[in-house]
Amino acid sequence: MLVKIWNDSSILYKEIFQDELVEIKPRGFIEMPRSKAITFLGSYRPFQKEGRIEDRGIKPLRLEENAEELAKKYQQPAIYESSDGTKFRTKEGLRLHNESLTVKKEIITSGSDENVRRKKA
Repeated sequence: MLVKIWNDSSILYKEIFQDELVEIKPRGFIEMPRSKAITFLGSYRPFQKEGRIEDRGIKPLRLEENAEELAKKYQQPAIYESSDGTKFRTKEGLRLHNESLTVKKEIITSGSDENVRRKKA
């Protein structure tokens, strides 16, 4: 299962991890297998500041898992249902789905309003 590793910092994050260069843009993310991501976040790495190696500090990174995929992995039942009949195992999955429905509805509505204005003009 892939998870997202977010860089909450405003600085580009670079690190060599398991002989690979890991680069995460500011306020961006990368996807990585869950077990590898946990090892990556837990590994110690002193960082350089003004040419000196500092021994303190926490990686400005966080892990984001897809709650719906995790629930599916552990075979939890689908107990939440959306207005369009789609079923979900978690509240988070339902919330994300409803948000996407709202965005689609707004796009459709605004698109039809533009068509009406064009016809009147």
